[in-house]
Amino acid sequence: MWDVIASSAMSKTLFLSLLLAALPAIAASLPTATPEDSGLSTDRLKRIESMVARHMDLGDITGAVTLIARKGKIAFVSVQGVMDAETKKPVTRNTVFRLASM
Repeated sequence: MWDVIASSAMSKTLFLSLLLAALPAIAASLPTATPEDSGLSTDRLKRIESMVARHMDLGDITGAVTLIARKGKIAFVSVQGVMDAETKKPVTRNTVFRLASM
């Protein structure tokens, strides 16, 4: 799929950056629904929060925003942690994260 969208590593990075930059605007315009109305399980989605919390406890990450949309509706949003360990500024739903390539 990537070969169709972008042919070079730089083009792929640019495409991914533009896609990630557009996601907040796309998500803001989506209607919401309960997980069950979207065919998902609230109990099972809570496992995502537990997994993120484990990674925060291990020091892998300081915070995260998880958003799951299905059938054109936002079914689950979880905001956890802080943006920066030093400032302790809390993560918000519209926090922008820096991503670095390995």
